[in-house]
Amino acid sequence: MSKEHTKHENHVSKPEHHIDKSKMLSNRIKKKLLKAKRDKTIFLSTTIIFLLLFVATLIFKPYCAIETETETETETEQEVTMGLQAVLLNDIRCKQCDVTGLKTSLQQLFPDISFREIDYASDEAKELMSNTGITTLPALLFTEDIQTEANYAQLANYITPVGEYLTLAIGSSFDPNSEICDNDEDDTGNGLIDCADSTCANTLECRELKENHLAVFIMSDCPYGKEAVKALVPVIEAMPSLEYEINYIVTDNGDGTFISLHGEYEVEENIRQLCAKEQGNEEFLAYTLCRSENGVRDVDWNACADEVGLDKTALEVCFTGDLGKELLSENAVIANDLGIGASPTWLANNRYQFSGITSDVVQGNVCIYNPDLEGCDEALSGDAAVPAGQC
Repeated sequence: MSKEHTKHENHVSKPEHHIDKSKMLSNRIKKKLLKAKRDKTIFLSTTIIFLLLFVATLIFKPYCAIETETETETETEQEVTMGLQAVLLNDIRCKQCDVTGLKTSLQQLFPDISFREIDYASDEAKELMSNTGITTLPALLFTEDIQTEANYAQLANYITPVGEYLTLAIGSSFDPNSEICDNDEDDTGNGLIDCADSTCANTLECRELKENHLAVFIMSDCPYGKEAVKALVPVIEAMPSLEYEINYIVTDNGDGTFISLHGEYEVEENIRQLCAKEQGNEEFLAYTLCRSENGVRDVDWNACADEVGLDKTALEVCFTGDLGKELLSENAVIANDLGIGASPTWLANNRYQFSGITSDVVQGNVCIYNPDLEGCDEALSGDAAVPAGQC
């Protein structure tokens, strides 16, 4: 083949070569565009999916939260309802209706007990009182479950059925339908306000003011009441001008029988102590102090009677006859009229109520209302055998 012919062939083949390159370049561009398009589509799709998931989370999260919260509340509700439950009816207007000591005593008997407190102002309280026939507050209601509790026997004699519930006799005396003696209102609609109403005569707010006077209300075998007696003696010794009295917290059944929180033996000891008082205040205080120091339950009273020089024959005649019961019945009226149910409860100057089980606390409260009384500047002990509390 001639050189010219070869040159001609080479000359002709160049355009085809250019075309192939052009196509290849075009194909590459198309592929890149397609890839970019696919990437863009994937990106957009992924973004949309994430957005949809985010929106779904916002929509369903409250429902999840509500469900979780409901489950938590249900679990909490179940936890609360476990164990013995008691319904406590009370009236916030009643200043003498403190049930702290009562709750403490019941927690000692029934460690798993819980209290649902309902105020008289609520419709639920009024309905419960109507259904159970309860007329005075505070009132404690149990279901029949209490009968299966280990320590139920200790309260069985003081529990009575009321409607669908069982109630514990606690010496309540506050009538929520009576005149409230310190609110400047005519609560009964009889035109008589506060102390002008005869029903207020024996209330704290309307009691006669007695300067240099101290009263304590106890249950004779309440550990806190016994500490109160021990605390009283140094106060009396430091304050020779201070008048004092010891009163007992019981429920008078009106038929010569009584109910006391710790049982019949405590009723009997209350009577013995009041019979000792018939032989003189000094003998009474000495005997009461001896019993408070040495114990009451399953402890022979004769030892203390001998120690303080009581006439045991006279005491026994008083105790077994009508006199002892009359003394306790008369004494029970004082605490009941005042609505005092916690042992110990102190009353300074016949009007001002306080609590405490050490000599320094008692002295301090007496001196608040009698600052010039001899003995207010003496340092008395703040020690006690048990932590502060009430039965």
